[in-house]
Amino acid sequence: MVENSNYVEPGSDDVDSNMRRSLDHTLEHFRAIVQGSDDAIISKTLDGIITSWNSGAQSVFGYTEFEMLGNPIAILIPPDRMAEEEYFLQKLKGGGRIDHFETERLHKNGHRINVSVTLSPIRDRAANVIGISKIARDTTRQMKLLASDQIARAVLQSSDDAIVTKSLSGLVTGWNPGATRMFGYTAEEMLGRRLDVLFPADRQTEEQFILERIAEGEHIDHFETVRLRKDGTPVHVSVSISPLRDNWGKIIGASKIARDITEKKHTEELLISLAHELEEKVIDRTRDLVATNAALTSANLELQRAHVELMRREKMSALGVLIAGVSHEMNTPLGNSLTVGSSLNDELAKFEMEVSTGKITKNRVMEFNHHLHVGLDLLLKNLARAIEQIIQFRQVSVDQSSEQKRYFDLKTIVADNLAVLQTQFKDTNHRIVVEVPDRLMMHSYPGAIGRIITQLVLNSLQHGFTDDMNGVVTIRAELQGDSHVQLICADNGKGIPAELLGRVFDPFFTTHMGQGSSGLGLNIVFNLATLTLAGTISVDSKVGDATTFSIVIPLNAC
Repeated sequence: MVENSNYVEPGSDDVDSNMRRSLDHTLEHFRAIVQGSDDAIISKTLDGIITSWNSGAQSVFGYTEFEMLGNPIAILIPPDRMAEEEYFLQKLKGGGRIDHFETERLHKNGHRINVSVTLSPIRDRAANVIGISKIARDTTRQMKLLASDQIARAVLQSSDDAIVTKSLSGLVTGWNPGATRMFGYTAEEMLGRRLDVLFPADRQTEEQFILERIAEGEHIDHFETVRLRKDGTPVHVSVSISPLRDNWGKIIGASKIARDITEKKHTEELLISLAHELEEKVIDRTRDLVATNAALTSANLELQRAHVELMRREKMSALGVLIAGVSHEMNTPLGNSLTVGSSLNDELAKFEMEVSTGKITKNRVMEFNHHLHVGLDLLLKNLARAIEQIIQFRQVSVDQSSEQKRYFDLKTIVADNLAVLQTQFKDTNHRIVVEVPDRLMMHSYPGAIGRIITQLVLNSLQHGFTDDMNGVVTIRAELQGDSHVQLICADNGKGIPAELLGRVFDPFFTTHMGQGSSGLGLNIVFNLATLTLAGTISVDSKVGDATTFSIVIPLNAC
C-alpha cells in the first residue's frame, strides 16, 4: 500500500469535517449572492407562506424581511392574477418549472409593477416538492431606464444646443448634431480632436482653466464666452460644464452644453444703444418740458389775473344792474316830487302876488290852502317811496357785497332782488313769475342767494330768450323735508343742447364768446350753491323747450 499523508480514508471523521467546511463555505457564498442580488429572491411553502426574503425583494416590493416572513405570498398578487398563481402551484407540484414569465405584482404603496418571474420547486432528500423558490425581476424599472435612455438620446439628437463630451486631456469624445449646426464642424471632423480650433486667440487659456476645475469635480454653470464657427465668424455662447464620471465615480472627462446667445447679445447691445439714445432724448425732453413748464406757469399766472379781472367785471356788471334798477325805481318818486315842488312853488308865488295887491279873498285863501295840502301830501308820499326804495336797494347791495349769515324770509329776499332786475325787462315781452311760499324762514347767506337769482335770471334773459319770444322766468321754492329747500329757476326759452349740458358750469365756457359774455356767470352760481350754501345744483334742458336750474340748500347753513 502506498503511503500518502494527504490521503484520508473515506468515512473517517476528517472527511466529514472537510465536507462540512466546504458546504458551509458554499452556503455562505450562496447567501451573499442571494442577499446582494438586485432581483427579488423568495422562498415559500406549498400553501403560500413566505419562508425567506432577500434585500432585493425589499427593493422590488417595498416590504422588509420582518414584515413578510410568515405572511402569505397573496399580499403581492393582484386579485385578477390569483388564478395565475394557482396554475403555477399545480405545475410546480408536478415537478415543472416556470422561466421568465411576465406578469404583475403589487408594491407596498399599492401600485402595480411589471415583473419577470422564474419559479422552481424546492425538494427534500426524498425528492418530494416541499416548497417553491421564486426569482422576480422588476421590469418596470428596466422599462423606465430604457425609456429614459431613449429620451436622452432623442434630446441629444434633436437639441439646438451643442452637447459635447471630452476627455481630461481635452480630446472630443462626443459631438451631437446641435454642435454641428452651431459650429459647422461634423462629428467626424471633431471626434478625437482638441477644441482649440473653436477658441479665438484671446480665449486659448480658457480650455486649460476649465479642464483643471473639472478635474477637481467643480461644475461651471452658464459661463458666457465667445467661440469660432468653422467659417471663422464668432458666436456668443452660454456654456455649462459638468464632470463626466465612470461607474466607480472617477472623473474621466467633461460634458459640455453650449447655447447660442448671439441674438441675445445683439439684443442686449441694441437695448444698451437704445437706452443711451433714450437717455439723451429724456434729457432733451426734460429740457423742453422745463421750458414748457415755465411757459405754462407764466400762462397760468396770466389766466389767474384774467380770471380775477373777469370776476371783477362780473361784479361790476351786477353792480351796473343794481344801479340801473335804483335809477329806474328812484326816477318816478323823485320826478314826481320835483313836479309837485315846482307846482307848489308857482302856486306860492301867485298867492304872494295876490296878497301884495290886497285883492285876496277868503275863497282864494281856502283854494291855496287846498292846493298846499294836496301838494305836500303828494310830495311826502313820493319822498317816502324814494326812501323805501333806497333802504331796499341798500339791503340788496349790502347782502350781495358781504358774506354775512343772518335770519331772513326767502320770499322777501327773492322779491328785493327781482325788484332790481325789473328794469332789464322794461322794454321786452318777457316777465318774471314768483312762486315762493310766505314765511319760509332761513338762517343762511342772503347775499349768495340774491346773486344766484340775479345771475340765473340774467342768464335766461341773455341766452334763453330771443326778442320775438314771450319769455317767462319762474322762480319757485319748495320745502324738502324739515331741513332743506329746493330753489328752482326755470324759463321757456331756447334750451341747451345735450352735448353742452355737462359743461355749463365750467369756468370760461360760453356760447357767446366775444359778445360780452365771460363764461363765468354759471360757474359763480355753481360755487355759491355748493361752497357758500353747502348745497347741490343741477340743470335739465331740452332744445326748443325749457331750461330748469334746481338748487337744494339747507335751511340752516353750516
